[in-house]
Amino acid sequence: MEKDIITIKQTDGTTKEMEAILTFEDAKTNINYILYKDLNNTTECYAAKYTKNGDLFKMDTNLTKTEIKMLEIILANTLEANENEN
Repeated sequence: MEKDIITIKQTDGTTKEMEAILTFEDAKTNINYILYKDLNNTTECYAAKYTKNGDLFKMDTNLTKTEIKMLEIILANTLEANENEN
């Protein structure tokens, strides 16, 4: 399976390539979320809200506890579904 690579511009101006694991829009809030990981670290997963502006995406990693819990559940369910497919 081909990886979906995104480039993150960090606060210090440097860029880093990451792998997008999952993107979705919350139907209740119309907020877009992305789950992604470092290409060199397979154990840590990051999450953010994002908005699209042309070809660019602005990410916001300031998530509420409720959002974090929701994203943890979605990630766990996605990983479980992927394991069941294999």
